[in-house]
Amino acid sequence: MTTVTRQGPPSPTPAPKTTAAVYDAVGQLSSLQHSTTAQVAQGYAITRDTRGNPAQVDTTTSAGTTSALYTYDVVSRLASECYPVTGDVCVAKSPRNAYTYDLVGNRAAETSRTVVGTKATKVVTDYAYDAAYQLLTASVAGTPTVWGSPMTRRAIARPAR
Repeated sequence: MTTVTRQGPPSPTPAPKTTAAVYDAVGQLSSLQHSTTAQVAQGYAITRDTRGNPAQVDTTTSAGTTSALYTYDVVSRLASECYPVTGDVCVAKSPRNAYTYDLVGNRAAETSRTVVGTKATKVVTDYAYDAAYQLLTASVAGTPTVWGSPMTRRAIARPAR
């Protein structure tokens, strides 16, 4: 375990902040915890698949614990992420994102699904690249955003014509 302690911001009673990181046998992060002397402020527990990819990340705060579940394709690219409403099992009402890739490994599309009450909303983002595989546009629900030069990587919104 690796632990780092630092002094908190000035206040009437500054509390030291501690970050503790735990690594597995192959050196990958398996948990991370940020705490004060009074409580755990935020903690993360990471479960990995057989290839070492994060398969589940549980986040604990004073409000409780939430989970994020991840799947990967055969070359370990992120295929989906799901956020169970309760527990650690994705169901039909769970918000989720799914990803596809082109033949050279660039992300081709992202499909995001959110659920509010009984209404599910799906938004598709399509990505386009130039001949050097640099991102040119990301079209969210058909509305394109043009990206700046490869040097800046800043998104510049283009007005619709």
